[in-house]
Amino acid sequence: MAVKTPAIGFRHGLGAAALTGGGWMRGKQGYLAGRVMHEYALVYLVEGGGWYDDDAGDQRVATGDVIVVFPGQRHGYGRRVGDPHWSEGFVVFHGAVFEQLERDGLIDRRRPLLSPGLDPGLVAAFAVLIDEARSAHPVDARLSVARLHLLLAEIVGRDARRGGDEAFASAARARLEERIDQPLDLVAVARGFSLGSEAFRKRFARTVGAPPARYRQLRRVDRAKDLLASGDLPLAEIAARLGWCDQYFFSRQFKQVTGRTPAAFRRAYRG
Repeated sequence: MAVKTPAIGFRHGLGAAALTGGGWMRGKQGYLAGRVMHEYALVYLVEGGGWYDDDAGDQRVATGDVIVVFPGQRHGYGRRVGDPHWSEGFVVFHGAVFEQLERDGLIDRRRPLLSPGLDPGLVAAFAVLIDEARSAHPVDARLSVARLHLLLAEIVGRDARRGGDEAFASAARARLEERIDQPLDLVAVARGFSLGSEAFRKRFARTVGAPPARYRQLRRVDRAKDLLASGDLPLAEIAARLGWCDQYFFSRQFKQVTGRTPAAFRRAYRG
């Protein structure tokens, strides 16, 4: 689908507003390499294709993809030799509310490239924010923040839906395996997938085969097995390292999953 894009525009200095810039770039030439920004940005590729790179490596960018630029993260993107043309809409923003969205997992530095697809509704949402960023008149910062928040949630949600259950399951498993020794904030995890906690729990259970809490318990037991097999750590220390409240609770959950106590597992492993 061809999308008409107006000429580039950019505006700084909106005072305390979180939205600090935006515009359209049509037929962009070249490749921006090794950039580090001090603000967040969303770059929506509406025509063409190219590449994105950061310290994790290169990723192909296609029409309908959105790049999330994070402050302080080295990155580059754009056309390379042989790539088709590149036309984008972009918005630049900052503020504690967006830092909180990152902490909550709605946006993730490990997944800067999202694929919501090319959609007139998303183009229109970008257009509204770009118009506000370029406006010569004061803009209510609260409205801009709300629109940006909704746009981010929509992009993340579309990316998850387009990826299907397999992509969702892979991303959700990885998210639940983080900080396995800490309590699970299911609301924050679900928010990162643009879902409520109950909707996330049901989808995770359907696609993975176990509810989130049970999955975390199984992964914690797996890590306990590794520690039991590879060293002589006391059971109390293993329990503390992996987030169990005490050795007794650790032993009970370990036996529920494996059918034997941690001490029996260690003896059996060592023959």
